[in-house]
Amino acid sequence: MGEEKRGREEEKKNGREEEEKNGKGGRREREEEEKNGKGGRREREEEEKRERMGEREGEGRIEKWKGRKKREGEEENRERMGEEKRRKKKKRRMERR
Repeated sequence: MGEEKRGREEEKKNGREEEEKNGKGGRREREEEEKNGKGGRREREEEEKRERMGEREGEGRIEKWKGRKKREGEEENRERMGEEKRRKKKKRRMERR
């Protein structure tokens, strides 16, 4: 019984070592994933940072997005108003001549 268990443990160990060599699973691949941000620590930290920034401003992500959409809408309205003013001025000039 003791030899059987020891034999299985050795097989597991050898299998893990081979996988690490081949780049399948193992420490090396986990480190790569963390560096690249695939579910790693860096990605979680960035997400937490974004959330904290939103909380400091007193608004969450959704509100920030709404605010951006609102600002974009206001800019478009200003542009439209500017265009309308220009058209009116042009009309007036044409009428004067």
